Amino acid sequence: MPLTYFNNYASLYDEHFSDTLIGNAQRSRVHDYLVTLNLKEKVGLELNCGTGKDAVFLANRCKRIVCTDISTSMMEITNGKTSSLKNVSVLNSSIQEVHTNTSEVFDFVFSNFGGLNCLSKEELLSVTQKSLSFTHANSDLLFVIMSKKCIWEKVYFACKGNIKNALRRRSGNCTVKENDKHEFPVYYYSPAEIQDIFSPNYTIERCLPVGLFVPPSYLNIFFNKRKFLFSVLLKLDNIFSKVSLFSDYADHYLIHLKRK
Repeated sequence: MPLTYFNNYASLYDEHFSDTLIGNAQRSRVHDYLVTLNLKEKVGLELNCGTGKDAVFLANRCKRIVCTDISTSMMEITNGKTSSLKNVSVLNSSIQEVHTNTSEVFDFVFSNFGGLNCLSKEELLSVTQKSLSFTHANSDLLFVIMSKKCIWEKVYFACKGNIKNALRRRSGNCTVKENDKHEFPVYYYSPAEIQDIFSPNYTIERCLPVGLFVPPSYLNIFFNKRKFLFSVLLKLDNIFSKVSLFSDYADHYLIHLKRK
């Protein structure tokens, strides 16, 4: 896990994503799905909670939520946002070690915006086994994952003549620079691959695109100056967001798995 990167980036995360035009639109798409679920009497676990925006949302819609993240800096910001909420607990833990850091058993597990893309296939296979120790039968896994065939990314980088980045997701992994000396890997998975990894213990309930017409967040500056165009894209996103077929072509997709 790229711990140093996320510790250093924590203070900028909301500014660069959570509080932006694109970040709010993509997060709203995820929240729209969460409100369709009956979470009122359920206890949830959030993996890679980041700066706590989803924690606040879930705290108002479920019995209790335990938020985890490997980054102590992210945890400090989450603590600040949730300190007044009595049904929120904050736990500093990597995804891989959650099973050793909590003795609770949860009704649902939530991970937003690519936290699982920091894990290799082998690590994900391990997580699906370990999750059996902290989930109930019929519990729900709700993961938002960066896709493998994002159309926006292909078109944007191809137009800039950057073919390497246009195709970086297709290979299944790439590296992100943490600083001038260090890099860390990012892994991309199709919905079918996630379904296959979790299939021994989970079945797929739903898979939906998140950011099909709404672009990736690195285009925020461009669309901040073209809000009418963005509003058109958002309306198209609203229309096509319920079509599972397009999931792997969006920036992210939400996959809902149910424990057998």
